[in-house]
Amino acid sequence: MIKHQKGFILLVVLFFLQLFSFLTLYSLQTASHAIKLSADTIRIRNDYLRANGILQQIESDLLRGTPDCIILPIAPMVLKKQPNQWWQQIACSGNLAKNRYDYLIESLGANACAVIDILSNNQLVTADYYRITLYYQPEVASKTGIYLQSTLVKPYVSSTPCSGISRKVLVGRQMYRQL
Repeated sequence: MIKHQKGFILLVVLFFLQLFSFLTLYSLQTASHAIKLSADTIRIRNDYLRANGILQQIESDLLRGTPDCIILPIAPMVLKKQPNQWWQQIACSGNLAKNRYDYLIESLGANACAVIDILSNNQLVTADYYRITLYYQPEVASKTGIYLQSTLVKPYVSSTPCSGISRKVLVGRQMYRQL
């Protein structure tokens, strides 16, 4: 009878040892998966931060000078559906640390009722609106790039009177979104 119990205890111990081994293996796989997800999340966030930095630089350049790559306004979803070849042919491009980016500037026109300032001779400085669309292609191959878009106001001395209600606007970014 004692011989029988020793064999049974050995089987129970082996069963629990195997059960704990499987639980440990499952925990390690779960931790490994969580680390991979965290790394992907950090990479994606860093890509968005780089893209936002590029967009801010383009906005700054636009505020300082005459814009390049001006096209007629296109619906944002139409821009997003364009293939890489279209962006390479139509848009301005650049590279940041092995990452290619393309951008377009759309002139949305001046608005005589959007007043930035009034000069000493009662001449109005009004808002000239531009929309910038950035297509950023991260180094790590992904299915799609990052599309960012902003609307920017640049000062414009207007001789056209406002036909509606004037409102005060500030120079710079007016809108920001991810497409």
